[in-house]
Amino acid sequence: METNMFSLKLLRTDNYADWSIKVKNYMLSQDLWDIVETSSEPPQPDDDVVEFEAWRKKNDMALHAIQSSCGTDILSQINKISSAKSAWETLAKMYMQLQQGIYPVVEQGDSFQSNISGSRQDMPRRTGTNQIVERGNYSPNPGPGRDAYAALLKAVRKGDSNSTREFLKLHPGALTERILFTGGMVLHAAVNAEQEHMVVELVNMISEHDLATMQDYGGRTALHETTTIGNYRMAECLITKNKSLVSVRDDANKLPVVLAMDYGHKELARYLYSQTPFEDLEAEKGRQGATLLNSSIYNRDLDMAWLLMERCPHLAFAFDGRDISPLEVLAVLTDAFESGTGMVFWKQWIYNHCIHISMISLARAADQFCLNIQNYQEKTIGSVRASLWRQLPSSLLNLLGFKRLYEMKLVHLQFQQLLSSMCGAIPTITSLEERHRTIAPVIFHAISRGNFEFVYQIVKANFDLLSITGAIEGRGMFNRAVLHRQHRIFSLIYSSKRKNVVLNRVDNSGNTILHMSGMLTEHTPIDHIRGAALQMQREVQWFKEVECICPLSDKEYLNKDGLTPRQLFTKDHQDLRKEENDG
Repeated sequence: METNMFSLKLLRTDNYADWSIKVKNYMLSQDLWDIVETSSEPPQPDDDVVEFEAWRKKNDMALHAIQSSCGTDILSQINKISSAKSAWETLAKMYMQLQQGIYPVVEQGDSFQSNISGSRQDMPRRTGTNQIVERGNYSPNPGPGRDAYAALLKAVRKGDSNSTREFLKLHPGALTERILFTGGMVLHAAVNAEQEHMVVELVNMISEHDLATMQDYGGRTALHETTTIGNYRMAECLITKNKSLVSVRDDANKLPVVLAMDYGHKELARYLYSQTPFEDLEAEKGRQGATLLNSSIYNRDLDMAWLLMERCPHLAFAFDGRDISPLEVLAVLTDAFESGTGMVFWKQWIYNHCIHISMISLARAADQFCLNIQNYQEKTIGSVRASLWRQLPSSLLNLLGFKRLYEMKLVHLQFQQLLSSMCGAIPTITSLEERHRTIAPVIFHAISRGNFEFVYQIVKANFDLLSITGAIEGRGMFNRAVLHRQHRIFSLIYSSKRKNVVLNRVDNSGNTILHMSGMLTEHTPIDHIRGAALQMQREVQWFKEVECICPLSDKEYLNKDGLTPRQLFTKDHQDLRKEENDG
């Protein structure tokens, strides 16, 4: 199930980390993230009108997603920005400033701090499956004032060990005081400033117990903070002092390893994974593990995803914090497979005929993803074509998009391997009820998105799933392939030996397969066809194609509304027909 923008909590000053992850995942699911992530300049209307219009549409959608999920105060900071990328970067910069304590340090008695901390600073924190740590022991008490704390923060950020040491010698209690806008402590400030030697020195001053219980208003320890910047050495220092830090969850219920992957710090995430007890990932019916697996997929760290699947195959069907399973992520992530790329003819030809990836290359892909064009020419191109390709300079190969296509195909094959692993675990779900709850909706999502490779792999590995139906509507895979006009999936299922069984299926409303071909809904994929006349032509063609393979009895079969398939077609298409005639 996809993230609904209207279900997200509005962005405030204290929930950016969780907000940014959810909005990013939403934009990934809507194929909008490349607008924010791209490092290239946007196209200009004078250069390519079609490309510019496509970019403008996606930019507007991404910008709307960002702005509509911001609180009023935050929105006022970006409401004049017209670029989704600029708006995203502006919010990220604002958050980093908050994390670094650029806002004035708040001393005891200030109402602003009281309002932020309120009841939250006394909430208990869960650090593992059973362990509870009380938070709230670090409320400000009489000691250094605002200016003194500001001087301490300045010294920490500059890496001034002597001044920091002298201050803490005079005021040892300041080590565990909340002195940042976010409720963070001096150690949080040192981590955010990436002063590694200062972090080491402060960690040596803090007891093992205090290190795990020093959390800001969002429940984040210093280890959580390292995940925002991806500093491996600081994380190693903290874990060496107290290994239980890897099991502490923040207020969003996120483990440090999950946050590291969410922020795209793959090296740090792999290190934290090696230090995190697997029981933490299996807790809550695998919710933490599923969250990490989903984040690995979104961030294209398929090596981590493969490790998790090998360790615990059932994670493929576990639900993350948003009730989305990894199998469902692959179902809707259409660009993870060839059918979702929409390549032009000549690129498709190069992809199919000129790029060959060996199993050795696939095995090494996780550790060595960069492509050396010259070596690639010698090792992977067939002898017939090799002499031609060797004459081409690498710059020309890059111009043709050869390197990009190679990397794309490599990722596609890795995703297919991961999907194959997940499909292989489906037989472990023996309960019919659980299959309907976890597998059926995922397959139907894939069909509606036209994810051919997903449906092919899942049917190939589990042929009995052809007969699975939705509990509410009673529609199976073939019904939905017809309803959503998915030609390749339609042909795949029709070529199976069970085609007669699925052809004769009637849904809970009495609709046959032919009725499905006559339905026109808001989700019918015809918007890419220009003009009502061409859309109507395509719809008539589709209806006739399905009519040719259906039993003769279906042509006059009445559904529960008393309509034959052709009558239903006429009823559902009357607005489109009128638009065609008016045009």
